[in-house]
Order: sequence, then C-alpha cells, then structure tokens
Amino acid sequence: MTHITIQDTGKRDTSSASATETQAYGDTGAGTTLELKGAEVTANFESMITADSPVLKKYEGTATAYFVSGKSDRVGLQCPTWALKGFIRRDVANDMITFGRLLFMGKTGGYKKLYSADDGTWHDIIAYSRYGERESNSESTKTVSYLNVSIKSISVTQSNARGFYYTVNLVETE
Repeated sequence: MTHITIQDTGKRDTSSASATETQAYGDTGAGTTLELKGAEVTANFESMITADSPVLKKYEGTATAYFVSGKSDRVGLQCPTWALKGFIRRDVANDMITFGRLLFMGKTGGYKKLYSADDGTWHDIIAYSRYGERESNSESTKTVSYLNVSIKSISVTQSNARGFYYTVNLVETE
C-alpha cells in the first residue's frame, strides 16, 4: 500500500487551455491534489475479442462436447482501466474530509490526473505503465509521474463502525 494522489483538472480534455467543467470542492486553476493514504492500485490492460471467436465456441462434433482452441478474433484493445482501493477511517477528521472530496470528485466533469507514489524505492505501476511505449518512441522512460484518467465509478462499503472501504474505477484518457 502507498499514497496515491488524484487531481481534478476541471478540463474536458487534455487539449483544453482552461478549466471548463465544474471542479471538486470549488477549486479553480490546476485544482488541489487529493492524497489517498494507503491506497492499492490495480491496472487492467485488456484486448477486445468478438463473441464468435473460435476460441469461445464449443466443439459439437462428438458425443462428448469439449472446448477446442482456435484463433481468437481480436478487434482492438480497450483503454487501460485502473482501480484504486482504500479505507477511510470515520474517527479521523481529515480522512472524512478526504472521503467527501473524493465522492464529490466522482460527480464532477473533466479528466483527473492520477499521480504516482512519491516513494522512490517503490516500483509503481503508474510510472512503468507507459515505459515500453515511451522507450519505443525514444522518449525519456522515467519521467511519467501521472496518468490522465476519467472516473468511471466510485463504490463505497461501510462494513463496520470504523469506516468506509472505497473503490474508484478509472479509465485512462488522453
């Protein structure tokens, strides 16, 4: 677990010169970064395979039907998705403020910036997710400190009186 920060830019997309969407908690300009302590980060890079791919069809040629391998029909790649999971303690005032701001951030338009951990000894997924792409374009490979993302959903579970578990589902964007 580590500390991850997320910033509401208030911009509709990365080519926007100024904030055009409502930002979380009345921010203007670049927006305030919200620190999510102890957050876990999960990345998902997925290809799109059509439902009629041979690999998904059942072989019916014998009395005992079985699955057979075949060539999958890949029609593209989905935008990378990210999930942040964490816990907010009810008895810590700053945690509850963070919780309210995080929920409000999910209601605002515009893309967010998801920042890497600041601990240099932690090999983090965010920094390395663009490594191969940047390397193939002869760019500096160690300069990725954030990703542009849109919040797809936020789910919250209160399992006990101590606090709330949250999951923020994000889609990487340009």
